[in-house]
Amino acid sequence: MSLEFYLVTHDDVGGIACRRVGDSAEPFSGYSPVFWTSSTTFLESPFSKEEHAIYSMREHIGSVGSVHCNMDREFVSRILCINCSYDLVLPDLAGSSGDPRNVEGRIWEYEDGTFGFGFLRNNFIIDLKHIALDGYVLDNVESSHPTHHVA
Repeated sequence: MSLEFYLVTHDDVGGIACRRVGDSAEPFSGYSPVFWTSSTTFLESPFSKEEHAIYSMREHIGSVGSVHCNMDREFVSRILCINCSYDLVLPDLAGSSGDPRNVEGRIWEYEDGTFGFGFLRNNFIIDLKHIALDGYVLDNVESSHPTHHVA
């Protein structure tokens, strides 16, 4: 089993960037780019039939032991269009065919404040959960309180 972290940050020009932080012994995993966007304009509900199809046809990949089931993921509050940095930084890994849809993706923000991301070239959504909030590391056990902090 491997443990991967995704660092999602705002960049210097007002966009969003995501990097996978992992085991540096694996190729391209030390601090690998995943996606970026220079526009933070979200698509708001109601979504088009095409956007609904893009979301509903994908398999969700989430954390092991997550308390969220797929039903919790059904309520998308907004969508952000993204680009895949692998195609820009490591073109040989991406297998790009020149099709602009090959590098295009989405971030789906859920009603519970978490989000998932995926690319149009595959059938997966990687669902992420918060590990820190307000400077505190979150416990992996959910409590009845809105946030559970590790002391």
